[in-house]
Amino acid sequence: MTKQKTTTGRFGELAARHRFALNPHVDYRASRCPGCARPTRRRKFVLSIGVVPGHIVAMGKDCRYCPDCDVIIAHQDELEDLLAKLFADAAPEVVGNDYVVLGLVERRFWRQHLGRPADQSDFRRHVADFRSYETISESPSLPQSRSKTKKGDSHPNS
Repeated sequence: MTKQKTTTGRFGELAARHRFALNPHVDYRASRCPGCARPTRRRKFVLSIGVVPGHIVAMGKDCRYCPDCDVIIAHQDELEDLLAKLFADAAPEVVGNDYVVLGLVERRFWRQHLGRPADQSDFRRHVADFRSYETISESPSLPQSRSKTKKGDSHPNS
């Protein structure tokens, strides 16, 4: 993982939490943390996403999470598919536009406002920015497959 930026300008009013990494690789699903190589856990987060021009949405999304590194990993292709479906009917002109994941929305606030727009200043009071934003720069190499041999069998390369 490469560090992209640390939060300087803040969007949310809650204390910053977690690190966030966007995974642009379709062939890498982050079952192991790219930082510590320990298994990640699947966990649902409510992400606050800003879409150009001027749209802000809260979206429940399954992500990978490494509790040891405190990093949330979202897969870019899944995120973009969800955004395209969300805006296909409501605002088709923004489908494919640039976006940024701003932070995490409090789950209780999100549930109370499902299907109803919230005032932006009220929304900001319930958003926690990320401590840092990262991008997984290259697909981590997968371990080479090992051929299993029965006891007493010779190794295939000998």
